[in-house]
Parts: sequence; structure tokens; C-alpha cells
Amino acid sequence: MLDLILQCNQATQSRQAKHILISFDQENKMFIGDSYILMNKLTACRSFFTQATIDINCPNAKHADLCSTLLKNNPYIREVINASWDQLAFRDYDMVFCISRQEQQLLDTLEQQYLATLTQPWTTAVYSMSVQFLNWGPDPVTRSLFPPFLEILDNQADHNQTTLSELFISAAEKAWANQWLRDNGVQEHERVYVVLDSTSERYKLMDIDTYKSVFTHLLHEESVKVLLFDEQNLGKQQFYREWLGEEDLSKVIFSKKLSLREALCLLSADYIRMIFGPCTGLLHCASGIYNHFLRLGMAGTAIPAIITYTGRYVDGHTADFWWGSSPLVTCIILRATENNDKEAVLLSDLPAAEKHDTSRLLFCSDYTPDMLIAALPAYTQSLVI
Repeated sequence: MLDLILQCNQATQSRQAKHILISFDQENKMFIGDSYILMNKLTACRSFFTQATIDINCPNAKHADLCSTLLKNNPYIREVINASWDQLAFRDYDMVFCISRQEQQLLDTLEQQYLATLTQPWTTAVYSMSVQFLNWGPDPVTRSLFPPFLEILDNQADHNQTTLSELFISAAEKAWANQWLRDNGVQEHERVYVVLDSTSERYKLMDIDTYKSVFTHLLHEESVKVLLFDEQNLGKQQFYREWLGEEDLSKVIFSKKLSLREALCLLSADYIRMIFGPCTGLLHCASGIYNHFLRLGMAGTAIPAIITYTGRYVDGHTADFWWGSSPLVTCIILRATENNDKEAVLLSDLPAAEKHDTSRLLFCSDYTPDMLIAALPAYTQSLVI
């Protein structure tokens, strides 16, 4: 069967493909930020396959839900599917791209489909993207059963996405977000700061005393309210009540048990003037939302400040790896000075060599309040009589 597929691959006019399937089989947990970056890489295939509809299949239902959330309204994707391989009609596609550690199982499924209809020729080209997308972690994929798609891999500079990563929020979703904030106490003259207080890795967070100082500083800005997400309804409101007191708590809005998509919509609301937090998925999504709005013509002055604070990463990456292609994001980096003091610098201010230097990076627990407050915007509502 593999020989038959290889023959088909050679005969296929890839640029003429009309229907393409990307089957993404990820066994491990998918994080929002990683998934958002991955989805944008997959949709970049559109720059090569300009005449094709693209479907994405995620056999894992939880992954399919996350992908559907991130890809909603995406004009480059026809459908996100949650189906096992034996449920898919591979013959309906001109080309299939496989991202999986179980490519042999896919080959067995394709053989079964071919044997079931021997009177029909096999016309579906099959390629692997497994090495490109699963080459990390404790069990990296270094070899694939199906061949890679060299037409793109050998000429990546010609087929890289020409636009920035985007996340597509509709006008109706934005209107819903504006109304939600009004229903939750935001007045027309007020602006909202979104503060992200959690992340998948605890080491990415500033310490609790620094966080309290920064948070109360934001609360005391004039005509500002702060939005916190409590998607699991873990009791954040009671924690902050005991921590801050009733007066300060009156300026905090808690979104409880909202879906991820609803949280993303809130990031797009007209009242939002800042989105601040550690290196986390929602900040990547915020960057994509406003990349899209900017491309549609949103004035730069209407885009909220999107600020992330970073430091040393345990995986050896740098802030430039995650944020170097996010021009709307102000990325703060904590590092040691040559005199072994510590300083907070902006990624955008660093020369190339220093953007890739991990030797001086410090963990985020070493941030002081002043370092972070200095990078935050201030909003003042002036009353003219």
C-alpha cells in the first residue's frame, strides 16, 4: 500500500488540490498557547494550496474542541472534525497530511479502504508532518513512515505566512463582549484592564507580594476596572475579597465559568485597554485577535496595551522564541546585569545577540513591583467643564 501511495504522491499536482485533510493526532495535553501557534502554522498551508478547502481532524475530542474554539470564523479552514481514522473517508481528499506517532496505524487504515474498493484507483496523496510538529518532548518524532512534503519544506521562505498570526472574532462576538461588560458593571467612561493571574507553569509567575503590589496599583488607576478569569469557578472572588478588602474588590470583575471562546471574545471588547500577564496562551490569543483587527483597519490607538512579563524558561527557550513575531506585544524580560544586579528590559530594545542569550535570564519570582509598574500604562479620565 505504501508503494501505491508513493506513486500517487509523485503523480499528484499538489497546487491543483481541491480538498485537503490535516489529521492531527496528539496524545498529550494541548495547551492554549501551543495550540494557537500550531493552528496558525497549519492554516499557513493556505498560502500554498490556494485552490483547496482544508479540513482538520483531531481524533481526541478534547483537542477537537480546543481547535474548534481557536479556529472559529477562520476563513482558511472548512471544518474541524473529531473522528477516528476508520471513520474518515480518505478517498474524498486529494491530499492528506498526517501528524501522529502512529503512522503505521494510518497506513493500515488506508489499506483497508483501498482493499474495500479495489475497482477504484487510489488517488489520495499522503504526506507526513509528524517530524515537523512532534519533534519535541521526552518522545520526539525523528522519522516518519510517509514522506515529508518537500515542495514546502525545501522552499519555506517562499511559502511562509505573509501575514501575522490571527484569531478571528466576529462583530457579533465583539458586541456580545461589550454587552457582557456593561451587564457586569462597566460604565461607558470606564476602561477595563485584563489581568491574567495563572499559567500552566508556576515558575512563570511573579511572587505573590509583587503581584499584590502591581494588582493594587492597577486598581487605583482612575476610571479603571480589572477583569479576572475564573473559568473553573474555583472561588477566586472570595480569595480576592479576603486579600484586598471590599473597597478594592468593588473594582474587580470576575468572569466565572465562561467558555474559552467567551473569554477570547471578552479580550476583544472596546472597553479593554490593557491585557497583562505571564507568558501564557491567552496572551498569544490576544495578540492574534488584534493582529486581525489591525489588518481590518483598526486604528493603532484603539489597540489595547498587550504586555507579558517573562524571564528564564526551563525548556531553554527565550522570550524571543515565543514573542519575537508578535509586534503588538510588549514583552518584559528579567535578567541579571553585568554587576549581578537585576533589571527588566524590553525584548524590542535588545540587539539580536542578547535576544537569544539565556545565560543572564532570571526567574519571574525575582521581579520587583517597580520593574513591572514602570512598563504599565496609566489611564486618566479627564473631566472638561
